[in-house]
Amino acid sequence: AKHDAKGKTDQRERRRQIEPHLPSIFAGTAPPGLMNQIALAYDERFIDIQGETPVERVQDFIGGTTQEANAAITGVVATLALPDLPKVDEILRLNLAGRAHLIRPACLLGASLAFERDPESTRNWPDALAGKLAAFWLTEGVGDQPEWFSSLAALRPAVIAPVLIRYAAQTIRRRSVTSVAGLWMLAREDRLADLSRAVIPALLRAFPTRANERQLRILNGDLLPAASRWLPTNEFQALLAERSSIKSLDAAQRIAYLVAGLPIDAERCSMDLLRLVGSSESRAAHMGRALQWQEQRKKGADSLPERAAGRLIELIAPYASPERTLGSHWVGDADHRRDWVNHFLSHLTSSGSLEAAAELARLSGLRKLDRWKVAFDSAAFDLSLIHI
Repeated sequence: AKHDAKGKTDQRERRRQIEPHLPSIFAGTAPPGLMNQIALAYDERFIDIQGETPVERVQDFIGGTTQEANAAITGVVATLALPDLPKVDEILRLNLAGRAHLIRPACLLGASLAFERDPESTRNWPDALAGKLAAFWLTEGVGDQPEWFSSLAALRPAVIAPVLIRYAAQTIRRRSVTSVAGLWMLAREDRLADLSRAVIPALLRAFPTRANERQLRILNGDLLPAASRWLPTNEFQALLAERSSIKSLDAAQRIAYLVAGLPIDAERCSMDLLRLVGSSESRAAHMGRALQWQEQRKKGADSLPERAAGRLIELIAPYASPERTLGSHWVGDADHRRDWVNHFLSHLTSSGSLEAAAELARLSGLRKLDRWKVAFDSAAFDLSLIHI
């Protein structure tokens, strides 16, 4: 009861403070901090605001009627028309300092509501507004990529690309980065092909020459898959060569670029990997992660020449056990490496070629791969049945 009484008291005090601002709230011109709070109440960000629906929560926040709550939500959409919204440069600069404009949540909610009401609305947004909203969402980056952003990116890649390039480049440079909003979908949505072609070369060229594991995951999981899918083959090859020619480039990135080049030139890339990885366990681990993160199983690993597949087995197998760990355990790099060895072995077996038989015999004779010998000999036997 004491808690309920305090809640009522707080609501009355909020109402007293908010009431003079109601006309400007309904027009979307209230102080940014107030529009911010209305948007946060709508999105259920306050633990002391009650309500099952967004309208109920906004109503509880302003302490008024349902009609007033709906008018306040309309005011949130109206923030998109504010003449003094911060410019893209200001949004990105503040993000770099770890801060954000108070009006951001209201504008992002307004964009979502406007799109829900009329999916064609994004066509009518001025380019300047589209860029600002893109910068707002990228710098917030919470939750799934909103449909209005994907729609904008597909309709006006020339407007969104410069914003995404600047935001992503400055975010990737932070060594603490774990993800970069706007990148993951590039390799996975057909409608973002034009945006990908506009941003990926610039982001690869801006990528730090010395990268930690978090940055490498973005390179392997976001940038290279998008480049592989959308860039013309000759442009992609030239870009891989350009990056690989940088003398200060770290080994992990060289390995990533060679893995990305396997579907294009498996013979050369596998030989270069053999020389670069050598007997280094850490580099073999980088290679295994690059294969995994770039999702090479989906992009041509099954069509590798037999000698290339054999070289990859030779590099990975010394650091993977053919036996699966029994019982509950975390799936780690060694598990993924074992899966890749088995994947390439299956590829050799299913090819049914004499070259595959020769490669299996070569691998079986390598002392460093002794613990895989049974698996190699079994694969060779299966292959021999094809020729009977």
